[in-house]
Amino acid sequence: MRVNVFAAFLLSMVLTPHYIASVSTVQPYQMNYRVVLETTIVNGGQDDFDLTLNSYTDPSVPLFVSSELQSVRVVDCSHQLEEVIDRDGNPVGRFVINTVLHKGGSLTLSVEYLATVYLTDQRRSGPTPLLGPEHSGTKSEIPSSLVNNYCKAGGPWSLDDADDSWHKLRELASQLAGNESNVLAIALRLVEWVGKNVKYPGNRRDRISLPNETLAHLEGDCDEQSNLLISMLRHVGVPAFLQTGALYVPSREVDQTLLSGHVRSIMSSISWHAWSMAYVPPWGWLPFDMTIGYGGGSPTEAISDAASATLSTIIAGSIITTDYVSEGNRAATELKRSEIHISEKQSIQPAAISAPRQDLVPILITVSALVLFGMGIVGGYLLARMKRRTQSY
Repeated sequence: MRVNVFAAFLLSMVLTPHYIASVSTVQPYQMNYRVVLETTIVNGGQDDFDLTLNSYTDPSVPLFVSSELQSVRVVDCSHQLEEVIDRDGNPVGRFVINTVLHKGGSLTLSVEYLATVYLTDQRRSGPTPLLGPEHSGTKSEIPSSLVNNYCKAGGPWSLDDADDSWHKLRELASQLAGNESNVLAIALRLVEWVGKNVKYPGNRRDRISLPNETLAHLEGDCDEQSNLLISMLRHVGVPAFLQTGALYVPSREVDQTLLSGHVRSIMSSISWHAWSMAYVPPWGWLPFDMTIGYGGGSPTEAISDAASATLSTIIAGSIITTDYVSEGNRAATELKRSEIHISEKQSIQPAAISAPRQDLVPILITVSALVLFGMGIVGGYLLARMKRRTQSY
């Protein structure tokens, strides 16, 4: 079962312990959501098909784990789920089924989650009221274990590639960072350059761009811009990885076909998103959201206005070493050559709001404001896209 997480449609990623390090004590205010993912796979060919051979048909789903930011559990599923660990160390639910889909056959896989997103102190005030380079630590304060694990070439971040396009990426990152040692100052320079020079695609593409391609074309969506930022951060010695999430967007209703008609995607009030996570002392892991967060003003918006800071986002997972881009592009090419057709339905709907009885009115006002803010994210995001398309890059 393929999960359409930010145009990759590949890996069923879940949240690892790499969430923001400075999360405060959980408050009793929360938003509850029901998330439903359903996929129907039809084999219209003359041969049997092994579902595990293609990322789009792989019978697995994310198992959103619980943290100080959220609690997620499976409440219903079409078939028994078995928990396994993926290559990035994330738990994934695999359906216990016969993975061979016979010719002319069809299979429907579905799962329903109850997700609770908490209004923590972290989400009330942001990572810190003193977020600025003057309060940031230097690269020498980053633990060496993080540098070893999160600054190396790997996944879609082929920093050791000898191709000229990767050389240009490394050269640009070095020029932007210069001799600066302040970690936040370095990160904000890179954020500002990517935000002002890379535009959001005007048309939908089946193929996902690698970071060097995003730089070459100065065009990329949320994960493509994030991967470009991660590549540059890793090159200059700042640990970084990719994180994904499902956004509750009440006004979003989508019915589209992809991959030359091989995939039909129906999405109700749900949008998948991706952002960078970078280690910045003394705060630890911070989100850098290039498309919803950064709007062309101060680059600190990428942190303070990141989608992951709102009650409208259910954090889905992290990509640390897996090259989901290359794998996804290969899987898409193979699927378009096959007789396999996929129909997926995905939705998020609010389930309930809970709060202490004695403080109900101010809490409802606060949560209502947060919900309205979440609804406004998409409007602001689309407006920012329109503005950025009119600029010259």
